Amino acid sequence: MTDSQDTDDTNDEGSIWDVFRLIGFGVFCYFMYVIFFTDPRGDQFNELVETTAPADQKVFLDVVGAAIETADSASNDAAATAAYIAANEQLCSGQTFNPFSVKTGWVGIFDGADLTDSNSKMYVEIDIGHDNEIRAEVPDALRNTVLNIEDGKSVTFSGTFEQGNMYENQCLDTIGSVLFGAKPKLTNRQFTFGLRQIAEISN
Repeated sequence: MTDSQDTDDTNDEGSIWDVFRLIGFGVFCYFMYVIFFTDPRGDQFNELVETTAPADQKVFLDVVGAAIETADSASNDAAATAAYIAANEQLCSGQTFNPFSVKTGWVGIFDGADLTDSNSKMYVEIDIGHDNEIRAEVPDALRNTVLNIEDGKSVTFSGTFEQGNMYENQCLDTIGSVLFGAKPKLTNRQFTFGLRQIAEISN
């Protein structure tokens, strides 16, 4: 074998490894894009709201979304808190949204259920957008239904929000507010909820 043939073989092997490296880099970039720049659950929820959510849920989401947008662009923490306080006042004013009426046919993403070791209480969590959830005790009549819903499935539900402490500018009660104080923030919240109905939405 001549020196030129050895060189050609080496170049071919190098070219093959370059192709593999390029493919590997492309796969890595794709997964990084999926992980950091896409939100499949958010897309699922937004489509669900657009096609299925009742009018009062859309009003609720509009008020909360506007408050978050204002707070995120606020010049300081006081301005951000003021945006959330104004939104809580709007929610509890009853003018555009009745916070404590029965919410019928609301939609969300099933985020899991847990059962106490004594089997005395079952709780369910449902994603309702803007990084918020409801957490509710499951009535006995709905336990079998909840046991058959997979995490991440779209659901429709009905029930009532619990009243928060408006002395601290919190319209809707959240988990932990009794122990840690009520806060007006309207994102990354778990709202307490009196569940009356839940069902998986079939595709």
